[in-house]
Amino acid sequence: MATVSEDKCTICAKNAGIATCDGCLAKLCRRCFNDHRQDLSTEFDNVVYEHDILKQDLETPNNNDSHHLLKQIDEWKKDSIDKINQLADQCRTDVVKLLDKNKNQFIDRFRKISNRVCKGRDDEDYVERDLSKWMADLKELKAQLNKPSTVRIEEDKQQSPWIRKIRVREDIHDQAKLDGAVVRTTRGKMHTSITENNRDGTANVFYRGQHIAGSPFKFHVNQVQTGYVTAYGSGLSHGVCNEPCKFRIVTKDAFHGGLSVTVEGPSKAEIQCKDNIGTCDFTYLPVCI
Repeated sequence: MATVSEDKCTICAKNAGIATCDGCLAKLCRRCFNDHRQDLSTEFDNVVYEHDILKQDLETPNNNDSHHLLKQIDEWKKDSIDKINQLADQCRTDVVKLLDKNKNQFIDRFRKISNRVCKGRDDEDYVERDLSKWMADLKELKAQLNKPSTVRIEEDKQQSPWIRKIRVREDIHDQAKLDGAVVRTTRGKMHTSITENNRDGTANVFYRGQHIAGSPFKFHVNQVQTGYVTAYGSGLSHGVCNEPCKFRIVTKDAFHGGLSVTVEGPSKAEIQCKDNIGTCDFTYLPVCI
C-alpha cells in the first residue's frame, strides 16, 4: 500500500508523503496516515451504529392500527356512512308520507261507495243498474289498489358526488445520493452528502442525517432557450477511478454546428459517444497515474 514519494503530506504539508490512501488517493506521512486510519475507524463505527439503528427500525413490527392514514380512512368511512344514513332516513320518511297519502285517497273513495251501498240496503232502494254500478266501482278501486305504486326511487345524476371517492397515492420525492463524490475535510477525512429535491423551489442537503448550514437552499431553474446545448449526469460532477462515468449532452435545440467534448485530468481518458439524434450519451473511464 505504501509507495516512496518526495511529495509533501496532504494534511500537514510538512513531512514527506510516504503512504497513499487507496480510498482518497491522498499522500500522507506516517503520523497523519495513522491519524487518518483512526478517523476512518471512527467513521466506520458511525456506519455500524446507523446500520444497527436502521435494522432495529426495520425489524420492529408496524403498529398499523394507530397509523394516521388508516385513521383518516376510518374517518372518511364514518362520515360517508353518516351521510348515507341521513339521506336514507329522509327518503324513507318521504316514501311513507306518499304511501299514506295514496292510501288515504283510496279510503275516501271506498267510504263514498260504502255509504251508497249501505243506504241502498237500509232503504231497500236499489235496482239492477245500481248493483252493476257499485260492483264496477268496487272492482275498479280494487284494481287500482293492487297496481304497482307510482312512487319510485331514482338517482340524482345532475348533482355532483356528495361522497368523495378516496384513493391511496404515493408521492415520489427526487432524492440523489452522490456515491463516490469526494468531500475532504482539513484532516483528510472523506464524506458524502445527500441532496433531496422538495419540489417547491428548495433543496435539502443532509450530512449524517442532519441539515447542513443554510439547508434547505432556494434555487430557480429557468426554461432552456433555443440555441443552447445542455448537459447533465453524474459524470460531470464526480468519478471513481477505473469505473465508467456517464453524462448526456442535449443538442436538439441548438443551432447547426459541430460538437467537441474533452475530459481534462492528470491522465488521458478515452471517451465513447453514442448519438441518439438530439442527444449524445458519453462514457469515459478515469484512471490514476
